[in-house]
Amino acid sequence: MNPANPTAPYSAAVASHAAHAAHAATVAQVTVKPEVFLDILNRLESALVFAHESNLIFKRHYTYVVLFSGFVVKANQWEPLEMPPHVEVLPAKSIR
Repeated sequence: MNPANPTAPYSAAVASHAAHAAHAATVAQVTVKPEVFLDILNRLESALVFAHESNLIFKRHYTYVVLFSGFVVKANQWEPLEMPPHVEVLPAKSIR
């Protein structure tokens, strides 16, 4: 600890939290049904979708995210979604 500035170790954490909170306040996340997610993708000329596959005990769970009109749109599905040809899918390590 720096005796001249005892709050220095906390400054970086506070700044990081403030930056994250400001970003979270500017982007709304919505969860939609898989068929609505595909409808949104079909409205776009091209799209970049992030996909995450979770291995549960006896099943796999798929989560997809795309940015649409300023919203982060998310869909969950037990089976993989078949994406339209104009959509690029990138694997994500995790999606929250």
